[in-house]
Amino acid sequence: MIFDTGFSFPSIHTISAVTVVLIIISLVKHHKKSVWIVGLIWIAIVALSRIYLKNHFPTDTLGAIFLGFTIWSFMSYFHQMMIKKNFSKTFLNNILPK
Repeated sequence: MIFDTGFSFPSIHTISAVTVVLIIISLVKHHKKSVWIVGLIWIAIVALSRIYLKNHFPTDTLGAIFLGFTIWSFMSYFHQMMIKKNFSKTFLNNILPK
């Protein structure tokens, strides 16, 4: 086994897994419960594999999970703000006289 000698905190693999799973969940319209279950299992496998391979401490992966959720929350918030901003412009342009 080859040990990683790079940075420890946070686990970029775990952050990526969390972010990808949450983006997929937000895009799926049907079968959200099964996608959540598979996604959570995927995140757990990635996080546990990083600990098992001794590339990260448990705190590194827990911090990465928290950061992944935080990144997704900010992305989701700004996406909603952009939708509202663009919708209000187009809606007002359609109903206001020219």
